[in-house]
Amino acid sequence: MKAFGLELRKAGDFKNLYRDVDAILSRVPPGGINGNIQFNAVAHSLHAMMKPGKWLDICAIREASELTGIHISSERLSVYRLAHCIHWNDMDPEYRQTLMAMILDDFRSVLCPDQVEIVVKHDNG
Repeated sequence: MKAFGLELRKAGDFKNLYRDVDAILSRVPPGGINGNIQFNAVAHSLHAMMKPGKWLDICAIREASELTGIHISSERLSVYRLAHCIHWNDMDPEYRQTLMAMILDDFRSVLCPDQVEIVVKHDNG
C-alpha cells in the first residue's frame, strides 16, 4: 500500500509509517539538504514544467534557484516573467527551444556539474 508517497508494509499502521520516515531521513545530513536532493528537486520540477501541455512557471524557476543558490541574471528573469503561464505548445517553436535552453543553462551546475565551463582568467601583470 502507498500512503503519503511511502510504501507501507502494514496498512493503517502509523508507527510503521514513521519508522519508514526515519529510515529514509537517516540518509539526509542532519539539518541540511544534500546535493542529491537538490538535484532531484530541480530536475523533477523542471521536467514537470517542461512537459507538453504545461507552461513556463517562474515560481518553479525562482524556487529552484533559491534552493541551489544559483544566480539568474535579471535579464533572463525578466524574459521568464513575461513568458510566465504561457503554455509551451502556444509558443513559437524557436522561442520555446530558446527558453528551455536558457533555463537548462541556468541550472547546468546542478543538473550536470561535470559539464560546467570553468573560465580561468590570467593576470598578465
